[in-house]
Amino acid sequence: MTEEKLTYEQAVQELEDILEALEKGDVGIDELNERVKRAAYLLDHCRRALREVEESVMEVIKNMEAEDSDETESAAEEGPF
Repeated sequence: MTEEKLTYEQAVQELEDILEALEKGDVGIDELNERVKRAAYLLDHCRRALREVEESVMEVIKNMEAEDSDETESAAEEGPF
């Protein structure tokens, strides 16, 4: 499948639309296979997006903790005055 420029929110909305159509029974047997394949692709897209965000946030937190640690050590070395 070709890579799409799809936001997380767009993927979630499309998944919701697919689910709604399936729940209503509006999907014929021929279309069902395509919808399930598309839903699997969208789920994978969302999982990858969430994993990337998680990694990015963890890196930011790690950097912030390192900066705090450096500032604490500097203050301790300078003494109380």
